[in-house]
Amino acid sequence: MGVGWVSASFDVGSLTGETLLEIFTYVFCLVVACLAVTGALRTLREESRGRASALLATATGRARWLSGHLVLGLAAPAAMLLAVGAGTGAGHALGSGLPGVIGAQLGTALSFAPAAWAVAGVAIAAYGLRPRAAVPAAAPPRS
Repeated sequence: MGVGWVSASFDVGSLTGETLLEIFTYVFCLVVACLAVTGALRTLREESRGRASALLATATGRARWLSGHLVLGLAAPAAMLLAVGAGTGAGHALGSGLPGVIGAQLGTALSFAPAAWAVAGVAIAAYGLRPRAAVPAAAPPRS
């Protein structure tokens, strides 16, 4: 007996190493997508805290400043997904004794990059169109 999507997707008693690897990769990629959103909306935090005004008062334009954050918001998820693929692939290779699975796992993890980029793009579009609409995604954790 499973809970929620788990029971609909597979029988918990018949989990294999491959299935667990797929689940771990998917969960790690969800975390990367969340980090892509917070990274893409760092500009909102910088503006709301007044740190961006000093930079924008110089010759740096708003488009250039935002494009720098956007490039980092696209490159960081790809780098994190490479790390996810290398880590899960290496763990699976060590456990199974098949070194060829590292490359396959790198490809699997990198296949989530367009999804993370799309999520970050929606966050940037929300920030560009209605900055207040992006506030829930950019809110820092409360301590």
